[in-house]
Amino acid sequence: MGASSSPTPITSGQEVSFDSTATDNYYSFTLTEAGNVLFAGSHASGYPLESVRIYDNNLNLIASRSNGISEPLQAGDYLIFPSGRYGGTFSVTSTVMADTTDASDTVAPFVNRLYINVLGRDSDTAGLEYWISDLESTTAADVAKLFYNSPEFLNANYSDFEFIQTAYQTFMGRGYDESGMSYWLGQLSSGLSRDGLLASWPLSHPL
Repeated sequence: MGASSSPTPITSGQEVSFDSTATDNYYSFTLTEAGNVLFAGSHASGYPLESVRIYDNNLNLIASRSNGISEPLQAGDYLIFPSGRYGGTFSVTSTVMADTTDASDTVAPFVNRLYINVLGRDSDTAGLEYWISDLESTTAADVAKLFYNSPEFLNANYSDFEFIQTAYQTFMGRGYDESGMSYWLGQLSSGLSRDGLLASWPLSHPL
């Protein structure tokens, strides 16, 4: 495997462009603890990527995942190689990926999305300040569970499909993709609880 001697470091949710003619399309990321990692991307032609190959820091192949599939990984350093004959773009998203993003730039928008997508209303100043402060000492998934288990959300009786729609909007800040929706519906039908889904869902940016 001809990995680059200096792979390009990436952060969670960062959209990266790659050139199909290059031989060193290797990118690095670090997980601070065990967690799920979501891979997504498309060719320059618009079609989903065939695969993203994942290697450990010793260049051992761990897995090859298609677009929109989540992979559980242990804490550590990783290399990835996107595959696409025409080049394209891809992103790697995880709540436990090391990042230098200023938390103040991501926490407030996340809380606002919880209010809008889960409770169906805008945040109020006191509530927004409370949850921003709470997220300094707890995880995004734990806060999300409180919103999703609130009477306001539970009384809406959302289907699994609608539940996953809100999760995409809340955690990813975008609509769902077909492969991702199919994957999460399959997880729920196989016995994964909704709280379990929230715990394993990656954020578009870590908090």
